Amino acid sequence: SLSPFPFGLPMPVFNRSEQLILLLLASALVIGAGVRVTDSYFSDLEDFHVIKGAVQPPIESLPGETGKDVARSTASPAHQAALPLNLNSATLEQLTTLPGIGPRTAERILERRESNGPFHQVSDLTKVKGIGKRTLERLLPHITVGEAGNPAGGPHKGRTP
Repeated sequence: SLSPFPFGLPMPVFNRSEQLILLLLASALVIGAGVRVTDSYFSDLEDFHVIKGAVQPPIESLPGETGKDVARSTASPAHQAALPLNLNSATLEQLTTLPGIGPRTAERILERRESNGPFHQVSDLTKVKGIGKRTLERLLPHITVGEAGNPAGGPHKGRTP
């Protein structure tokens, strides 16, 4: 008789539990090979690395500490010089550094300033589409409108929305 195995060995017969174990082993082999292929396919992507200090942690104020004090103490040295930012003289690039202000909202701030003149109170910022009370509260430590004759900035005016 012809045997499918070399050297005329008899064909092994497996019972039901042995067949199940062989099926599980074969499945594990196929899944492992699939994982290996997937890993090698995506190996050109950079690994995730945490860069310490790349993002500032959320600001938590202590009792008696104002938002302005917290912002100044946690801001990087480059940002400390820029705080607070005068809305009446800020550029598009400077406005986009403010928390919650993207390029489109910064453009809207500039458009409002050009069409209506300088901001008289920081609460006037809520008249710009995309800026509500919550965003204004987040911006208060970072912005000012300065004095009409002082484009470099001055005390906050109208700090309450």
